[in-house]
Amino acid sequence: MASESQAGYGSKLLNSEALVTKAKTMLKYKPIPDDIKLLNYEPFVVSVRTAMSPYNTAHKAFKDCQNETDAVQDSILEIARKIRAAVFEIHGPGEIYDDYNHTIDIITGDNVRKNSAKRKAEDETAPPADPNAPEKDFQSVSQQDRGSLYTFFTTLIDELALDTKYLPSEPELQIAGLQLLRDSFGTKLSEYSKLEGGFKKQEGIIQPLFVGPSSLHDRAERAKAHVKRQYGVDSPEYKSLTGKSY
Repeated sequence: MASESQAGYGSKLLNSEALVTKAKTMLKYKPIPDDIKLLNYEPFVVSVRTAMSPYNTAHKAFKDCQNETDAVQDSILEIARKIRAAVFEIHGPGEIYDDYNHTIDIITGDNVRKNSAKRKAEDETAPPADPNAPEKDFQSVSQQDRGSLYTFFTTLIDELALDTKYLPSEPELQIAGLQLLRDSFGTKLSEYSKLEGGFKKQEGIIQPLFVGPSSLHDRAERAKAHVKRQYGVDSPEYKSLTGKSY
């Protein structure tokens, strides 16, 4: 099942809480199944609210770290493009620049744009494609995980460290500055992995409470069916429970 947003879970819980509150005012609300009788239904909804607390904490910590990791990643992409300009300034066009540029293209995802443009040009002039031919495939860091970006950025730094002509004046482009950025990214990746694990654990606890047998959704649908049976489809009691996500 796909992950749901924190707001999605929260909204569904609020709707279930409102359903229970509304049901308590209905004299005809006397369902057959034990799990949607108010004696059991209300404590279950309260227990879900309690379970949401550690989930919310894990969700916030993970999302904050994700934003921070994305910020460092964006810095790496920006720096990589600056390196490209510096390398061209130093070496000019040629094999050395092309080697650097290949790695930088993968880091920045610029190879996606270049490959797309190339494919478009080829498609405009190519004969009809063979339907049995395998599709061409390639990957950029944008399609890989963050660990791949870390690896390629490390490779770029190692190559620059061996380049005796690479002596930029900007501290952020110097080897020490690049290594500092790389290490900062590595630290964030470790934190990201740990917090993602904690979030997924809490999500695994939460999901069955919202979806599945005797979950909020299941109980709400059966409670609504009972209200519909007791009061009628056009009743204000039933209509007050419809059009909401549980």
